[in-house]
Amino acid sequence: MTADSMESTSDKLSRQRPIGSSRIEDSMARKRHQRGRVFLKGKKQEKWVGRYRQDVVEMNGKTRRVRRSVILGTKREFPAKRLAERRLDAILARINCLDYRPSRAATFAEFIERWRAEVLPTQKPSSARAVRSHLRCYITPELGKLRLDQFGVENQQKFITRMPRESSSSEASNSLHCRRRRAIPNTSTTLTFLPDGTEHSCNG
Repeated sequence: MTADSMESTSDKLSRQRPIGSSRIEDSMARKRHQRGRVFLKGKKQEKWVGRYRQDVVEMNGKTRRVRRSVILGTKREFPAKRLAERRLDAILARINCLDYRPSRAATFAEFIERWRAEVLPTQKPSSARAVRSHLRCYITPELGKLRLDQFGVENQQKFITRMPRESSSSEASNSLHCRRRRAIPNTSTTLTFLPDGTEHSCNG
C-alpha cells in the first residue's frame, strides 16, 4: 500500500461517524421526541388540555423532567380532537428539536417581579395598591421560593387556607380571602410572555 493510498484511507475513516455514537444520538432523539396527550376537561365549558413532559434545570444545576399541562382551547374552538392535537404539536415542536436545551425553572418570586412590572400597571390604581400590599406581606414571603412547576391549584388552596383570618365577621373574612386569592398572579394566563420553560401553566 502506497503512502497516498494510506492517507486517503485515513481521511475516509476520520470523516465516518462512529457507529456507537450514532446509536446513542438516535436513542436520545427517540427519548426526547414526544407527542403528548390531549383530553377534554370541564363540565359547563369543555376545554382541551394538553399534557407533556419537559426537562428543567433546578437551582442546584441538576436537570429534572416535570409534567406540564396547558389549556389548548375550548371544545367550541376546536370541535375535533385532531385540531387540538395540532395546537399541542406546535408547542412541542421546540421541545422536540435536537438543539433544544432545558432552561432553569423560575421561582414564583421571579415571576411576581415580572408580573408586577408588566401586568400590574394595567389594573386600577386602587386595586393595584391592594395587590401590592398582599404580595409584599403575604404572597412573596410564603410562596416566593416555590418553583413555578410546583405551583398549582393544590398549593394555592393550601396557601389561602393557612392565611390567618383577620376578622371575626364571616362575611369580612371571606372577603379578605377572596382579595388574597385575586392577588395571586394567574400563572395559567400570564406565563405566555416569560422565558423558555415558563410559558405555560405547570403542574409538578
